[in-house]
Amino acid sequence: MLFLLFTTLMAASLGPIGPDAPALEPQIAAKGSIVALTFGAGSAIYFSESQDSARTFSSPLKVAEADVVPLTRHRGPRIAWSGGTIVISAVAGKTLSHEQHAP
Repeated sequence: MLFLLFTTLMAASLGPIGPDAPALEPQIAAKGSIVALTFGAGSAIYFSESQDSARTFSSPLKVAEADVVPLTRHRGPRIAWSGGTIVISAVAGKTLSHEQHAP
């Protein structure tokens, strides 16, 4: 539990990835000593990994961008292992909704 909390706090403290684009909604998936991390910032999804049990992480790599990437109410990107493959999924769109449950 402490490991998960530490990694989530580390992702949240990455600071802005770009002007007015804080790192939001971090998620992790671990397999052995490899820890995979994804988060959103602005209208992009980023990925970073650790090969040493979360002692150090690679520089964030932008893996996707869309017109709208909801990063509120636990709607950020998700990450999981599928065999030896890391899978990142996210909700994305072209227009921002203004409905009752929109971000």
